[in-house]
Amino acid sequence: MRKNILFILTVSISILFAFTSCSSPGGFGGADAGGTTLTIDLTNSVRAATGFRDAVDSEDLTLEVTLTNSQTGVVRTGTVNAEKTQASITGLAPGDWDILIEAFIFDYPYGRGETKAFPIKEGQNSARVSMDRLPDGIALSAANGSSHTFSATAGSTPNPFSITVYNFTSADFLEITAALSSSAGFDLTTPSIEVEKDKSGTITVGFTINPTGVYNTALTIRANDNVVANIELSFTVIPPVTVTGAGTGGFDSLADAVTWINANGAGNYTAIITQDQNVGPMALNAGVNLTLAASSPISINLNAQGALFTLDGAGIALTLGRNITLIGRTGNNNAVVLVQNGASFTMQPDSEITGNQGTNCGGVGVDNANFTMNGGSIYGNSVSSTNAFMGVGLHVTGASSQIRLAGGSITGNAVGNTLTSGSDVALSNELGIDNAAVLSGNMTLGSLTLNAVGSASWTCVHIVSGWEGTVAYLNLQNEAPGIDPAARNAWRDKAIIQGFDGYSITQNDLDRFTRGNVYDAGTESAPFSEHFGLTRTMTPGNPWVGEISLIVIIILP
Repeated sequence: MRKNILFILTVSISILFAFTSCSSPGGFGGADAGGTTLTIDLTNSVRAATGFRDAVDSEDLTLEVTLTNSQTGVVRTGTVNAEKTQASITGLAPGDWDILIEAFIFDYPYGRGETKAFPIKEGQNSARVSMDRLPDGIALSAANGSSHTFSATAGSTPNPFSITVYNFTSADFLEITAALSSSAGFDLTTPSIEVEKDKSGTITVGFTINPTGVYNTALTIRANDNVVANIELSFTVIPPVTVTGAGTGGFDSLADAVTWINANGAGNYTAIITQDQNVGPMALNAGVNLTLAASSPISINLNAQGALFTLDGAGIALTLGRNITLIGRTGNNNAVVLVQNGASFTMQPDSEITGNQGTNCGGVGVDNANFTMNGGSIYGNSVSSTNAFMGVGLHVTGASSQIRLAGGSITGNAVGNTLTSGSDVALSNELGIDNAAVLSGNMTLGSLTLNAVGSASWTCVHIVSGWEGTVAYLNLQNEAPGIDPAARNAWRDKAIIQGFDGYSITQNDLDRFTRGNVYDAGTESAPFSEHFGLTRTMTPGNPWVGEISLIVIIILP
């Protein structure tokens, strides 16, 4: 349920009709086949008509349109992100309709037009509707009177709570101040900010380490000494979850602890484990951020088919702390840890993943999710697949995946019980070339295979200044079916290694890579030395890397 905010700002929308069978570019749903398609043209409407200028990031701004047939009661709705210039609703039969347009920053309304009659005639191909101008004011990303709850295991804290304040008033500047009714458990990081007209600023409340218990406070926000919002915050500090075995006062097993954590709800948890575990596949529920910790080496053994941990969805996170080793099983059908759909997985120093023998999955599988390796090792995993160039240690797919390899090693993983030059880490072409995978610290890889699909889609790896690791085999694979020349042509003149965040790579960086092989559709083609070379070059004006040094694959005679 959306909640009203303090003030609302103007939005003017231009709307055009078109008869078309194309699918909706704006993602509108609920349409029947056939009928009129309503195309909403947002060009020069969202920013120009509202006067936002650069106050609102386009991804934070959405428009919601509701069309109601006044005769049949049929409702068509849709949401348009302001990054798009057009969106469509299909299945609008000729007749009498009513239209309502609402605008939102984040999930909070700041503009709402009046419901207006909107007749659609047979053969009609254009119409225009605009919202009435509404009073200027202040918009907040958290609603006045709202309540927000947070939790964390003792010794840790949640991520800070932030509220964005937008100045849509006529004042050139607004002095925004914040105060807490109680500071126990909370830290008002930004008690005051100055926000220019048509711009925004952020008030941030952090959390402090406290004994177990519940801490409450009221956050009051003022603009030029006038109260504009009162927001309730509650912070629960949860005792550490201990897995110490039967009759010890802690949980009997990690599986029991995870069941309790999932039932307890979203929050940050730490499970302290004091004895080895034999458990079946487990999954974390929405909003659960779990850290596994141990003061001495502990093994967590998988005793049934499946992923030992499945992390599926944004806001779900797992961290392997020091001394934690995850061990898979023979004949498994999944990775030891499966991370997907926005979830996050982190490995800390002295953590390990090993011992998984699967069909197509080994240590860690990542699909449109996040993996950070600050240390530890992934080794001794194998797959029975005949594709010798998949990532048995770490396999990454999905355009939104973010991979940060800052320390530790991924080595010694095998295909068909045979170590190959392409079996440790593989990055799908879907990751693209924009900072999807980054090497730093002392991160060491036995092999790294970059994938392309033909010449139009490929991925690369980024390195941070000061990287001290090595890549024993750097391989290139063309995933599209073909023969040896297809692989060479797919990778011709492609940048495969970039400096991260403007860093210019050096010859020393280049020397840390050993050239491996070129593969075509999973079949070894020819060694690098026969067809390719690595050259460091400058590419001024390149639209996706800027003026930084690159390593580029160049076809050799």
